[in-house]
Amino acid sequence: MTKILIAVFTMALIGCQSAKKFEAQNCHYDGAYEKGANDAKEKKGLKGEALVAECPEGKRVEVRKGYREGYDAYSKENKSFVDVIKDRVKGVAEGKPKTCMNGKDDEQVCGYGCVESKDGEVKCAQSANHACISSAGKIHCGLNCRETRPGKVTCDERETL
Repeated sequence: MTKILIAVFTMALIGCQSAKKFEAQNCHYDGAYEKGANDAKEKKGLKGEALVAECPEGKRVEVRKGYREGYDAYSKENKSFVDVIKDRVKGVAEGKPKTCMNGKDDEQVCGYGCVESKDGEVKCAQSANHACISSAGKIHCGLNCRETRPGKVTCDERETL
């Protein structure tokens, strides 16, 4: 019986130490900010309320604010980077000169972020901050177009060509 009580006491002590360590690392503005930025970076979605619930009542407002600001800061800071690199978006800078390409019927097409499909079709975006991508034999043009899965393209703003 004594061994059981000692085991229960030891587990309670370890649990208390773990809770204090968690609180020291996360239950303040800076810790929550870092957790929010990491969640945004890892595309986990907003999970701040789970963090807030683990913190003492008196620190919850500060934790909620830090988490949200960290999540938002990372998301805004890296949106274009993520879209361009991860989703294979063609980057087009403002003021970039128009380019021209010849299509399959030797027809010249001019615009921004021009792309040629496998069958020789050529399309160019008509706005300087737009670009085109080819997916599953079709060309899509617009702002931040990206292939979300094979044959499926999503654009923040799509051009009608």
